[in-house]
Amino acid sequence: MKPNQLILIPGMPSFAWRLKGLEVFLKEKLLDYDVHLVSLLFGMLSFNEQVQRVVDACILPKRLVLFGHSHGGRIACAVANIIKQRSPEAKIQVIIAGTPVVVRPNDVPWYDIPLYAMCPAFGEWPDITQPSANYIGYYSEADTVVKSKFAKAGFTGKLIELQNFSHGDLISAKKMGPTLLELLVGRGI
Repeated sequence: MKPNQLILIPGMPSFAWRLKGLEVFLKEKLLDYDVHLVSLLFGMLSFNEQVQRVVDACILPKRLVLFGHSHGGRIACAVANIIKQRSPEAKIQVIIAGTPVVVRPNDVPWYDIPLYAMCPAFGEWPDITQPSANYIGYYSEADTVVKSKFAKAGFTGKLIELQNFSHGDLISAKKMGPTLLELLVGRGI
């Protein structure tokens, strides 16, 4: 077993394969990490069911890193709290990107409304407790899906703006891959 685990959590409504390039990039570069992409079935599960799928994927090595994109960031926060309750000594890092943590976006484009209407977790929008340490959020003013005002609203961790990243760029191997690599290996967390 590798000493570290990195779990990639997609947003909704999104297919896990959208993060496949990022997963492959990180597996090639992070040799001491078990990199795992969790499918949330296009967001067709309730919030608690999505959280449980991710909890079930955690193997609790020496260090666990949860990377959540968009709504997946909310799930990452909930998973971190569950793991900390079960294993207080666990070393957990939560990294989110383009995530509306506290305030649900109220300006979803009209053409996306049917997609979001099919996602039970978007309708539920439960309150979550944000991690108290080792918590980083990335956002971009260029993100038109989760606008920066929603990504920043109520966020309690270290917030980092990425220049000229679209919502999709926040999960691309080409743009987000090097950013995560620098965080996880370059500077260390």
